[in-house]
Amino acid sequence: MNPLSSILRLSDRELDELFPVLPFDDGYGPQVDLFEKLKFGAVFPSEKEALISKRAYFRLQTQASMHGLNFSQLACAMLFHPRLLPDDAAARLSVSRDDVLNAGMVSYMNDCYANISVNDLAEIYVHGGVSADLVLERLENIEGQTIHLLCSSPTADQRVLRNATRIRDNYLKEIGTIYSCKRIATSEFAERRLQRAKKHSIPLNEPVVMVNQGLVSLEKALDAVPNVWYREELQKMETKNSTGERCRGREADNPTDNTFPDIPSGQREQ
Repeated sequence: MNPLSSILRLSDRELDELFPVLPFDDGYGPQVDLFEKLKFGAVFPSEKEALISKRAYFRLQTQASMHGLNFSQLACAMLFHPRLLPDDAAARLSVSRDDVLNAGMVSYMNDCYANISVNDLAEIYVHGGVSADLVLERLENIEGQTIHLLCSSPTADQRVLRNATRIRDNYLKEIGTIYSCKRIATSEFAERRLQRAKKHSIPLNEPVVMVNQGLVSLEKALDAVPNVWYREELQKMETKNSTGERCRGREADNPTDNTFPDIPSGQREQ
């Protein structure tokens, strides 16, 4: 089992055994910048506070190593644990509430698949307590990271291009896990993504997936997307729907543009 998943699935009794509440001295002390320490791979930071106490940083690093995780994985697992409030997570890690919030939020919002894998994110979406608002904010941040990475280097070398491709490919997989999670991928979520499509880029197949899953109407999707390809693919659905066939997006000769891989086997939300 994924180590992060094993933390998210701990019962109250198991939490007490593995993360007992410890005394905590809430005194001020030196701080560390998580962007400097963890090298998320982000080109520019989100607006989340990136400073935590040095004591909390080393405390989380030690706890993470004990459970086969890295810092970001543990911070996210504890912050988004379905049975823990931030205050509870802080007490069990023997750090302050602000340190737990900052460590988990900065890791989740900014990690470009360096310390948190797509499988880790799938576990968080299926078994954790992350909100749809945070998911939307993370997606927009990752989209901005990719665009900024390419635009900031007009004569991008192979290293930059490989990194941008890696982020994009993992981003598409993350989108797939999100639309496999009914708790997050609601009609409101889809409509907010369509609003973004009016001014920014979203994956080419995403509006088609929304309509296929019944999250938005075909008319609403057509009204929201200015891109000609989007409209052509969505309009095909009128004919396909009349024959009971689901629209699949573009042909498979260019899968990186429209493929939304399934959530890992056994993890799809029922």
